[in-house]
Amino acid sequence: MKHFGYLKGTAFTKDDKEELAHRLIKDGLFVGRHIGQNSGFKDGILEFTFDPKTVVADPVDDLVDEYYDFLMNIYKYDIALDKLSFFKEFNDIIFGLEYNQQKTIALQHFKEIYNDIYVDSMTFFTEEKSENGIVHSYNFSKLKMLSYQYRVFKFNAISKINMYYYLLGNEDFYRKENLSENFDLAEEIYFETELQILVELNDRYKFEEDLYFTQIRLDKKKFEEYGHIFKTLKSYQFANNKIKSFTEDHKAHIESLYEVLTSHKLINDHKENFMIFLKKEYDLDITKIINYKDKVNFVHNERVALFNTEWNKLTS
Repeated sequence: MKHFGYLKGTAFTKDDKEELAHRLIKDGLFVGRHIGQNSGFKDGILEFTFDPKTVVADPVDDLVDEYYDFLMNIYKYDIALDKLSFFKEFNDIIFGLEYNQQKTIALQHFKEIYNDIYVDSMTFFTEEKSENGIVHSYNFSKLKMLSYQYRVFKFNAISKINMYYYLLGNEDFYRKENLSENFDLAEEIYFETELQILVELNDRYKFEEDLYFTQIRLDKKKFEEYGHIFKTLKSYQFANNKIKSFTEDHKAHIESLYEVLTSHKLINDHKENFMIFLKKEYDLDITKIINYKDKVNFVHNERVALFNTEWNKLTS
C-alpha cells in the first residue's frame, strides 16, 4: 500500500483526467504514450500520424503490481479457503505414498489446472542446437507463459476498478461489500487461486525452475534497478531483509548496517545514493549517515558485530 492515499489532500477530481495524467507521469507513477491515427497507406505500408497532445497514461509495472496485490488482499480469505480445500483433498490422496508416486499425481493436477486457466492462443518456443548440429525446439516453461497471462489479468483488474480511488486513499470504496456489489472480479480471483496452487505444487515437486513467482524474481528485479549501489544480488538481499526487520531507531540501525556493507565491500560507498534508495523503497527520511569508526559508541559496535556475524553465516 505504498501509494495508497498518494493524492489525498490534492485538488484533483476524477474528471480532471488530463491534469491528473500529467501529474502522475511527472511523478513517475504513470508513463505517457501518444495515440496514433491511421493516415492511410503509403507505398503499401500503413502509416500513423501522432498528435503530441493526445496522450494515454498507463501505470508503471510496480504500481500495477501494488494495486493488484491490494485488490487480491481484500479477497485473501476467499482465495486461501479455496486453496486449502484443494490441498486438503490432495494431501489425503498422497498420504503414505512414496515421493515419486506423489510427484506423478501432483503433475497430473498441475497439468489439469494449467490447461484450465491458460488461454492457449499462442505458444512460444526457444531453440537450442545439439552437439550433432540439430536444432531442438522447446516450449517456453509453463510458469513463464502464465507470467505473461498474469500481466493481462492485472491490467483487467485495473480496467474494472479504477485506480483513482486507491491513489485518493478512499477506504470506504474498497470495502469488500462495496466491491462485490458493484464489480465482478470473479475471473481474476479464480485465476489467482489456481495460480497459487500451481506455484505451490511446483515448489514442492520441482517440475520446472520458477523464475517468475518466487521471491528470487522480485529480488533480481530490484537488484537490477539498484545495481549502481549493490555489487551482488546476495548483498542486496541481505540489506533488504535487514532493513525490513528494523522496527525502531531506524537511523541508528541503518548506520550500523551501512558500516557492515562498506567494510565487506558489498556496496559502492555513496551515501547519497543509498539514502535515495532508503527513501524510495522504505519511505525512510534519512538525510545523514554518520561514520562511527573513529567514535566511541558501544551500542553501535554491538549492532555491527551482530550484522557481521549474520553476513558471515549467510556466506559461509
